[in-house]
Amino acid sequence: MIPNSTKAKILRSVADGATLSQAGTAAGISTARARTALGSLCRTLRQRADVEAIQAQPQKYLDALLAFEIKPQFELRKALVDKLEQALRLRSAAELTPQYLSNITASQLLECGVTLVAIAELQKWLYSHDLSLKRRPPKTESDLRETQRAIALLDAFHFDTDILKQQLANLVQEEDAEVNP
Repeated sequence: MIPNSTKAKILRSVADGATLSQAGTAAGISTARARTALGSLCRTLRQRADVEAIQAQPQKYLDALLAFEIKPQFELRKALVDKLEQALRLRSAAELTPQYLSNITASQLLECGVTLVAIAELQKWLYSHDLSLKRRPPKTESDLRETQRAIALLDAFHFDTDILKQQLANLVQEEDAEVNP
């Protein structure tokens, strides 16, 4: 999957007069992948994916690109946006804003089938907008299992996870105390 930012870089290069080969090299991908990326982005922009057409009317393509880039979803992978649109029952991807997503918990996303990796990507996206997913401690078995996996991953990268493990143990104890008073 080629990120939208790479696709935009290729379109800008072509609009500036570069060949697909040169644009691909500048973006760090092959000519074939650059062609695919340009085609995908042009479909999204509802423009022809023809190098000659882009170079003949570069401003038309750059204006369409700018209108696309100002949408918050530009920063996320299309597959993830599509998954969220379906899982959260949004009418369109335009409803997927950082403000909307900041009212959703990680647990809700997990229940909708969003992966832990995707949740981390969304959280990073929200951080870039000075927001975060709605905070809630893990409650379900699935939440606890994913939290333990995240702690194990941090531990594998040599982070000090002792405090995290203790926090998780305290949360589990509190949950047990609420269930069995």
